[in-house]
Amino acid sequence: MESLLGNYTDKANFWKLYPTFVKPKVYNDLYKNDKSKGKSKSSQIMWAVVFMYDKTAVNPYKNLQLDEKIQVINEDILNNSEFDWEPYEDLLEFSQNLFMTEIERSYYSYLNKMEERRKLIENTAYSLKNAEVLDKMIKATEQVRKELENLEKLVNLQESGSKTKGDIIESASEKGLV
Repeated sequence: MESLLGNYTDKANFWKLYPTFVKPKVYNDLYKNDKSKGKSKSSQIMWAVVFMYDKTAVNPYKNLQLDEKIQVINEDILNNSEFDWEPYEDLLEFSQNLFMTEIERSYYSYLNKMEERRKLIENTAYSLKNAEVLDKMIKATEQVRKELENLEKLVNLQESGSKTKGDIIESASEKGLV
């Protein structure tokens, strides 16, 4: 998959490079409501969205957790660390569905939950009241991590366009998933 980011510069106008993106209603609304010169504000927002969801090697932010990614993109791409994405939730949801497959969405959602789990365990002090619960969570984390690794393998296989001789579908064991 070729990345839209291959044409990115901080001066590049997203709409001029990718005029077909004006077609989907959610993007068209963003475009039409932008009163800035040359639609530069909405262009920047679109570049930020692409940086959020592009999973190719061109994207330097691709491996960051979503909350960290948004923070860095707000600073680096939008030049506004306080940028409020709440009015753009429909745009983000549509973009996530457009840029990512169902397997990728599941994987990254799971990855974010794993990060939340890690932070919860890390920030919870042991006490006599919670020691048993924390121990169970820590023990169960290994099983969750294995499930996450299986999803990651599926994502990697999907990204690599894994094909067999004669385009025969590989079994789960042949793909190394079980």
